[in-house]
Amino acid sequence: MIANSNLSLTLTPDNPSNCDLVDAETGKVVYHVFTIFDPKTTTVVENAAGDKIASWEWSDVRSDVLTLGNAPPVSSSAWLNKSIVPFKDTVTFTGPDSKTYKWKGNSLGSSLELFSPDDKSSAIARFAKSHRVKNQTTDPPSYTTIPSQLVIAGYVVSSDNPSPDHKALRLQDLIVVAFLMLEKSKRARDKSITNRVNTQAHPLTPFNAVST
Repeated sequence: MIANSNLSLTLTPDNPSNCDLVDAETGKVVYHVFTIFDPKTTTVVENAAGDKIASWEWSDVRSDVLTLGNAPPVSSSAWLNKSIVPFKDTVTFTGPDSKTYKWKGNSLGSSLELFSPDDKSSAIARFAKSHRVKNQTTDPPSYTTIPSQLVIAGYVVSSDNPSPDHKALRLQDLIVVAFLMLEKSKRARDKSITNRVNTQAHPLTPFNAVST
């Protein structure tokens, strides 16, 4: 369970590389995420004030190149440390408090959840995929689509750090950046596997098998 006074950020639209993260309660944009393609494909995250808090340059061969705040660019894998076993399901990063936070559910088919080193049983952030809810009070039953949301615990939302470098980013900011990068990567892997399975399931018909 996540603590009370949560911040629920709706992905509008449901694309971690191009979306507004909207406060589900107030309707206000908390983060703006956009991707540019010239000269290189780069995703930028801005806060509500229009300040750039992070950006990462995409790479098909190596890890993306990440810039947090005013810090020098680094390989994303230097900040987001993926586990080798089990199946790269967990990813850790260091917060502004120098503590190590762990994402679980980085494998395909799972949903991301973040845990602090102080409480390894209760998530401080989690991602809920878009899903439909059945309303049986109507005849016939109706369905409502619940959009994808990143939910962050209330006490995290109020945390801050006044240091001058990239650690000045609040834990909330770092959670959002890490989530966006991981979710983008997960969806790319999922798409790749789906395309490969579809190709294997529907082989091309040989020319000599086409009827005339």
